[in-house]
Amino acid sequence: MRFVIILCLFPLYCFGQIQLDFTKEYKEDSLYLGIKNNSIIPIWYKELKRDTIDYSTHRYKLAVMQPKDSLFPIAIIPINAIKDTSDIAIKDFINYRLVKANPDAVHDDSFLYELPYAKGAQYEVIQTFGNSFSHNKPTSRYAVDFKMPIGTPLFAIRGGIVMGVVEKYKEHGGEDFIDKGNNILILHDDGTYAQYSHLDYNGADVEIGDVVEQGDYIGKSGHTGYSTRPHLHLVIKNGDGISLPFYFKVRPKKKLKNGKKYIRR
Repeated sequence: MRFVIILCLFPLYCFGQIQLDFTKEYKEDSLYLGIKNNSIIPIWYKELKRDTIDYSTHRYKLAVMQPKDSLFPIAIIPINAIKDTSDIAIKDFINYRLVKANPDAVHDDSFLYELPYAKGAQYEVIQTFGNSFSHNKPTSRYAVDFKMPIGTPLFAIRGGIVMGVVEKYKEHGGEDFIDKGNNILILHDDGTYAQYSHLDYNGADVEIGDVVEQGDYIGKSGHTGYSTRPHLHLVIKNGDGISLPFYFKVRPKKKLKNGKKYIRR
């Protein structure tokens, strides 16, 4: 017995669809449960809480599924522990989350990031780590904002796999627009990801599944979503959407300063 569900489960942002094939298979006196990743990007499975049923097998606390990979079985449930076998879902037995980056990622602090704009260009930092205006929550505490005109070319600060693209929005405003901004999300090899936000309408030049190198052109800055002026909002996060400290080649191990312009060399 098989059934397919399309999910969109990332914290704070819903960036594209996670495509999964949820499987259940009966063998002898047990029900075997599994998941297959039909997406073109990696997907992380994290178990949050176990049910009270005493499973004979309960294999994964945290696991990554590469494209077309499966986790099977994620649990084996005794048939005699199931009241109704006609309508069964994995979440009847396991509390879990599926996300596009590692929720337990440990950032590689030795990695130094490139500035997100063209060589020879320089732009002013208008917010940095911990600023009180909008960088005061776990999701944004370690974000950096660069003031730049709409349409400024953007470049990858670190290589990885494009895991999310939104470019359909045209407007900006206050907090009511927080989920109406364009962005590009790029997964890194340490399980973290970079979020490039407030991009222009149709401002992405990459697609989900693309592999980019540090310094590759990815799109254009804009003024969409929760934004008071044209700028780029840049942040590194784990799979739970929590922002993480990161540092640039132009200022190793130190945060960028508000009001200062930095040139990319």
